[in-house]
Amino acid sequence: MVKCDLKILCRTIFILVTLLLCQVGAQAQQYRIPRFFFDGDFCSLPPVTGLCRAYFPRFYYNPNKKTCLDFVWGGCGGNANNFETFEECMQTCAGRGAALLRNEYWW
Repeated sequence: MVKCDLKILCRTIFILVTLLLCQVGAQAQQYRIPRFFFDGDFCSLPPVTGLCRAYFPRFYYNPNKKTCLDFVWGGCGGNANNFETFEECMQTCAGRGAALLRNEYWW
C-alpha cells in the first residue's frame, strides 16, 4: 500500500515539476494552461504579471468597469484572465453576463 502512495506522490511531483519548467522555459507561451481547465468565472480574476520578466502587453477583463483594460504580462504564470487582444477579451468576457440574463447558451 505504501508503494502505491509513493508512486502517486512521485507522479504528482513529476507533473508539477514538468509544468513549472514549461512555464518558465523559453517557450512559455506555448504551454499556457487552457481556460477551460479553470473552474469558476476567470473573467473576474485580477490581472497577474507572473514571475517572469518579459514584457507582453495583454488585456484583462475588469467586471466593475465592464470593459477590458491593459496590463503587462511577464511571460509565465498568471491566470486565465489574460488575453492577447482587446477584442478577444471583450468577446470572451463582456457578453457573458448579458447572455446569462437572456438565458442564451444556458444548458
